Amino acid sequence: MAGAEAPHQSGSSARLYVIMARKAPVAAVIRRGPSKRVMLSKWDMKNDHFEDGQWFKGRIYERRCDLAAAGDHFIYFAGNFKPPMYTWTAISTLPWLTAHALWAEGDTWGGGGLFALSKCIALCGHQVGDKPTKGKLPRPWTKVIPASEYGRNEGVHAIEDIRMMRDGWVREQTRKWKLNDSWWQDKAERFRFDAQQSAIWSKTNAAGTVLRFVEAEIGERDGRWHVCRGHITFDNGKELDLGEIDWADFDHNGDLLYAFDGGLYRRGKKGESDARLVRDFNDLAFCERVAPYDERPKDNSWHPLDDD
Repeated sequence: MAGAEAPHQSGSSARLYVIMARKAPVAAVIRRGPSKRVMLSKWDMKNDHFEDGQWFKGRIYERRCDLAAAGDHFIYFAGNFKPPMYTWTAISTLPWLTAHALWAEGDTWGGGGLFALSKCIALCGHQVGDKPTKGKLPRPWTKVIPASEYGRNEGVHAIEDIRMMRDGWVREQTRKWKLNDSWWQDKAERFRFDAQQSAIWSKTNAAGTVLRFVEAEIGERDGRWHVCRGHITFDNGKELDLGEIDWADFDHNGDLLYAFDGGLYRRGKKGESDARLVRDFNDLAFCERVAPYDERPKDNSWHPLDDD
């Protein structure tokens, strides 16, 4: 597979981030590129079929999102940084972004959420409460709790950390970063932050293949904010460096999946077979799509996906 073991991704390629459902072979694919254009897709992992949903003009913070265990509802943190909301946390039906319910946030200090328990949603933010700012909770969700009640850690990394631990990842090393003071003056400095200690996560499938996902650097100049690497250790002790990737995980059958340079790739359960390109997301352009459940008022009042 071209580029599977390449050390560095193309700066112009689409960024991909995937969240898999825990009890269904379904995943949400968040595609970003250009920087303020995001598309959500539904991935049927049984046959590698994709249903493309809506585009959004703004920023979706993919590491503060979650997919329900059944793969139907999606919770996300987004912002267009315009009045009246600026930023918000919303619940939609995959692969759509039109909100059933949303909570106004206003900044990026909080925001995001998790499908915590059978009927419970955990939110991270200043406006946590049972009643959404707009809309209402879709069934079967009936209760909202603070994310701090569902996990032990807080802050901007809380949602992703809690979700990964919930989904079977083991944290081998915690991230430690320091602001690179010379980044502003020296254009040769590639990263805005110095990685004093990379975040390292590991996961093992039934075949004994170990996947390590390393958040190696933060704040690449003219590139990715999260610069990550993938590393595989087979049950026979052999190792394979995937190089820089955006995302990686095992599917429900144990196949190794990862995102690289705007494409999704699949390897076998042991990871040693050649990687197969599942889909290339690079050559996609923004287009307007309306969710089948969109109940926008006839007066066309403000809608969270509107640009203005």
